[in-house]
Amino acid sequence: MKSYRFILICFCISIIIGCSTYYRVLKDTPTPIFKNYDSIFVGWIDLDESRWKKYGYESLKDWQEVIKNANAISMPQYFKEYMPNKKITMATSKNDIDPRGSDLYIKFSNANYIASEESGAKGSVNVYIGSGGPGKGTSIYVDEKDVLTVTIDIIDMKEKKSLYTVSVLINATSGSGYYGWIFEGRINNSFYNTVDFIYKKLKGKIK
Repeated sequence: MKSYRFILICFCISIIIGCSTYYRVLKDTPTPIFKNYDSIFVGWIDLDESRWKKYGYESLKDWQEVIKNANAISMPQYFKEYMPNKKITMATSKNDIDPRGSDLYIKFSNANYIASEESGAKGSVNVYIGSGGPGKGTSIYVDEKDVLTVTIDIIDMKEKKSLYTVSVLINATSGSGYYGWIFEGRINNSFYNTVDFIYKKLKGKIK
C-alpha cells in the first residue's frame, strides 16, 4: 500500500510539473499575423560573460564555453526541430548582427539568467509544487528564480520594420525532466523554451 501511495504521489507531481507554465509575457506590442517567411536569421542570446563567478564557474573561459554551446550548438538544433522546412541562419557571436539576406530577423537583447542560487548556482533547484508558492499564480516558479528574462524583437528585413517586440520570462525548468538537475541543463532548457515561444508566436498558437 505504501509503495502504491508513493507511485501515486510521484505521478501527481509529474503531472503538475508537466503542466507548469513555460513562459510569461511581461510586456509586448500587439501581435500581428505573421507571413510565411522562408528564411530566418537568429541572433545571439548574450548571457553576460562577466557573471562567471556569480554562477559558480572556476574561470571566465568555462562560462564563455557554456554560452557558446547554448547559442551555437543547442539553439540551432532546437530551431531545426521546430522549423525543419525553414532556412535558419544563426549568429556566430554576440557581435554578429548581419542577417545575410534572411526574410526575418529574430533579435535578442536584455538577456538575464536568474539562477536559483546566487552563490554556487550549479547546485540543485528548489521549486514550489502546486499553485506556485506564496504569492505566486504560476506553478514551478521560485520567487522568479531559475528563469531567463529576455527581450525578443521580430523584424521583417524586406520591409525594414519591427513586427513584434516582447519582454518575456522563460521558465528554465519546465519540461526539462532530469536535464534540469544541472545548471547547464537549465540554461539549455531555457533556450529550448524560448524557441518554443517564438515558434508558437509565429504560428499564431499563442496570443
